[in-house]
Amino acid sequence: SGFSHIDMNSLAQDQTLQWVRHALALNTDLGFEEASHPVWIRGNAILLAELLNNLIDNALRYTPPGGQITVRVNADDHHAIIDVEDSGPGIAIDERERVFDRFYRVLGTSTDGSGLGLAIVREIAQKHQADVLISTNPSPHSDLPGTRFRIRFPLLLPSSDNA
Repeated sequence: SGFSHIDMNSLAQDQTLQWVRHALALNTDLGFEEASHPVWIRGNAILLAELLNNLIDNALRYTPPGGQITVRVNADDHHAIIDVEDSGPGIAIDERERVFDRFYRVLGTSTDGSGLGLAIVREIAQKHQADVLISTNPSPHSDLPGTRFRIRFPLLLPSSDNA
């Protein structure tokens, strides 16, 4: 199945770095905040890279120039957590489920693209027993509400390697 032990810190950092030049061209501040220790999950590195690329691409499309996007890795007792926060227009609560539909795009937006990105994000998350939560960005850095996509993966605990 191509699953292996993956440190989300290094994977997320690698993917974020690949978007920095594109973000600069859009006058968008793209930042990365890693967890203070390795955050291990069982996953497919190619699919996880695709998931992150779609989230960052989506954030860059919807965040106005001068905005800010942060990719953050965290962990709690049971989950590895990836947040992608943007300072864009936000996603209304009643649209948060629909954005995962194939070809759905938030109305009134002028962005290009197929609208497949978030459908793919959810598909990859499901393959990893992860859930996808959409909320308003708690610190949007702008007058716009911003969006936070949070993906929660089952954390690979060190003890489970010995089982």
